[in-house]
Amino acid sequence: MTAVGLVDGTPLPLNASGSDEEWAAVYEAHSPAVLAFARNWLNNAAMAEEVAQDVFVRLWTCAGTFDPTRGSLRSYLLTQTRWRCVDRIRAEESRRKRERRVAATSELYVMPHWEEEHAEAEAQEAMHALLGALSDLPPDERRPIDLAYFGGLTHKEVAKALEWPEGTVKSRIRRGLHRMRTQVLERSEAS
Repeated sequence: MTAVGLVDGTPLPLNASGSDEEWAAVYEAHSPAVLAFARNWLNNAAMAEEVAQDVFVRLWTCAGTFDPTRGSLRSYLLTQTRWRCVDRIRAEESRRKRERRVAATSELYVMPHWEEEHAEAEAQEAMHALLGALSDLPPDERRPIDLAYFGGLTHKEVAKALEWPEGTVKSRIRRGLHRMRTQVLERSEAS
C-alpha cells in the first residue's frame, strides 16, 4: 500500500491511486466528524453533505497537500470543512443578494409596464361597459349625462341647453348614473 502512513490510526494513500478499500477506510473514519461539523456550521443537511463530499474529493485528488507533521488528518479535514462552509455561506448570501436585486429590478422595470398595460386594458374595458350602459339609458337621462360629462357643460348650462329646470337636470343625471352603475356592476358580476 502506498500511503503517507498511519494518520489518526488510518492509512492515507499518497494520491488518487490508492485502493478503494484504503479510501473507504479514511472516509469511514472521518466522515461523521466532517459531516457533523458542516451541519453545525450550515444548519442545512443537504448543503452539509455537499460540503463533506467536496472535502473528501479534494482530499482524494490532492492527498499530497496533507502534511502529517503539521497536525492530524482530522484537524486538516475539519479546517478544510470550515473553509468550504465559509465559501458556501458567502455564495448563498451572494445568491440571495442577486435574487433580491433581480426581484427589485423586475418590480421597477417589468411590473410597472405589465401593470400599465393591464390598467390600460381594464380602463378600455370599463369605458366600453360605461358606454354600453349609457346607450341603454332612456333619452331623458342619457342626454343630460352626455352634455355634462362628454360635452363639458355645467348643470346650469345643460338646463339652459335642454330648456329644463336645473333641479330636473340634476335628478335625471343622478338617476341615470345610478342606473349605469347598477348595469356595470351586474355585467362585471356576470363575467
